Amino acid sequence: ADGISTTFHVVKVPLRDDMGRVVGICGIARDITERKRSEIELKNKDMLLAASAVASNALLIEEDLDRVMVDALQFLAEAVGADRAYIFENHLEADEVLMSQLYEWAKDNVNPQINNPQLQNLPYKPDYAGLYETISRGRPYSGLVKNLSESKRSILETQGIVSILIVPITVQDRLWGFAGFDDCHSDRVWSKTEISVLQAAAGSIGGAIIRSRTKEDLVRARDELERRIEEVETKNAEMERFVYTVSHDLRSPLVTVQGFVGFLREDVS
Repeated sequence: ADGISTTFHVVKVPLRDDMGRVVGICGIARDITERKRSEIELKNKDMLLAASAVASNALLIEEDLDRVMVDALQFLAEAVGADRAYIFENHLEADEVLMSQLYEWAKDNVNPQINNPQLQNLPYKPDYAGLYETISRGRPYSGLVKNLSESKRSILETQGIVSILIVPITVQDRLWGFAGFDDCHSDRVWSKTEISVLQAAAGSIGGAIIRSRTKEDLVRARDELERRIEEVETKNAEMERFVYTVSHDLRSPLVTVQGFVGFLREDVS
């Protein structure tokens, strides 16, 4: 009646009379609900760890950050049975911290939100101040949407979210943003295993962001160096042309003077 499922391990043996005829059944039932639950959790943990390893490896070796982010979100979301997964980045505007969605993966039967203008330049304060305070401390944020305040529910319910989990993404000891996972079908309570593994995966995402930005900085530095080298080479070429012109202009009067001196010597002789 209360929706709780119980699993039993049952052993039954026939009861026979003196003539060997079956006259009844004797059975023993043992409640193994916790053991089954532990087995399922262990299996789910193995699947989640495998997905996290695949995602981390892809984030480590793939150069196309935009593509690998979506792939990683898909690996992780499918492993935990989430309907939607996404990444938000924080940024400052007029000294206020805002969040904007950058990447998303969603199941085919779930409406994607990547083009939702409400999820761009969204302020944490006042409605999501608690979220910012929690993830700023490196802690996950999770809950059932129906238990949130009306102001928070409004934007989440329009996306079809029933249960939500958010884990922070830290880059160089700074809160860069967060990864979020939505369940759009059930009042789900996220397990400690799911949260811990997804937090570790968020660390890999942060590492990929650092590597990508470092590479971008190196490319910009190389381009700037090549531009300056080109400028120096251009100036050197201009200087060479100037020196040639000056030396040529100086050479002509000298030749004239030398000719005049030669005439004077002839006259003196």
